[in-house]
Amino acid sequence: MSSKSRPLIVLVANNPYGHHLLTSQLLDTYGALNLDGAEIVLLCNGRMPSADPPSIRVVSFASRFGGMASSLSLILKLVHLRFTQPNAVYHLRGFVTGFLFCISRLCMLGGARFIYDPRGAFFLEWREAGRSRILSRLFGCVEARLIRHSVATIVTSDRFARLYRRLFGNAADFVTIYNATSFAYHDAARPLPKTGPLRLVYLGTFNHWHDMGEVARVMDSAARQIGRDRTELFIFCPDRFHTAVRQTFGTIGCAALTVDYVRYHDIPARLAKMHIGVSVVRPTLSTRIASPIKVADYVALGLVPLLNRGIGDFDAYFTAEGSAILYDFGSEVDVLGLADIRAAPNRRIYDAVSRGEARDRLSPVVERLCDDRIR
Repeated sequence: MSSKSRPLIVLVANNPYGHHLLTSQLLDTYGALNLDGAEIVLLCNGRMPSADPPSIRVVSFASRFGGMASSLSLILKLVHLRFTQPNAVYHLRGFVTGFLFCISRLCMLGGARFIYDPRGAFFLEWREAGRSRILSRLFGCVEARLIRHSVATIVTSDRFARLYRRLFGNAADFVTIYNATSFAYHDAARPLPKTGPLRLVYLGTFNHWHDMGEVARVMDSAARQIGRDRTELFIFCPDRFHTAVRQTFGTIGCAALTVDYVRYHDIPARLAKMHIGVSVVRPTLSTRIASPIKVADYVALGLVPLLNRGIGDFDAYFTAEGSAILYDFGSEVDVLGLADIRAAPNRRIYDAVSRGEARDRLSPVVERLCDDRIR
């Protein structure tokens, strides 16, 4: 970029600073870009107590009065930026952020310069969770407006791009950037142990799409086939789930159960001695297009993924290479061929989901966003 085109880039997200998704999906990727001195500001929903000191300017819109007050605070900050920094450009992570950005701009959205980065089909998720279909239609209209006026819309799989082209037309510029792991590649040549402890780990949260009962059923089935006396289970999730997790997974009766919360950048050290990484996602219209960050992390750290079919772009590769254990959601899990599974071929998937690849795919979009010619 020339010195004339060094803009203020405002990263806007409805996550707190320190949240693993904000770190891996946005901050680490921007940290790897060469932006030639551009000023970057993160506008986010507070800071997590365990967050590391920020390397960029962080502005919080969080309110002690809760969600609605925080949303109003974000709208006011965006309106203020609109008038005080008219040349600012924006990267909007998540639909809720985009929705509030749209409100802050009202009918003048076309005059804004932004990347829309929904990271999922929110209006479909809203409907799948049994919420108001009227609001779902409203959210769909807002999404269409955001896509139409964005410099580019980031999607996290090729399936995602095909879905959104079908829903919103082919005029939009959709760019596939998989949910990128922040971790360096770990040599995965080591075979799984035939004796001694075999450790299964689940990273993440639990909700309608990540059903705790299904995760427990999968781990119980695997433990029964491996041998409960040598199976150790690790569940790394937010603190609010710990009691329910201990009650649910404690009935499996394995050699050990560890329940903990792990900061994102501490994950490599905690997974160094793990063997199998579990990812369970209920297949729906909104999740079949997903790119689970936990799968990218497992691949980076040399674990064998155990996951259900139908999520994201990589099933065919895992099957062809024999480098993961795949099952159909709700059906039996077969781990009897575990000794033949090798994670080393997943290096090619790592190349697609690495921070470097995310940087290379995002860089031309940011350049276009900041180019003087679109001002």
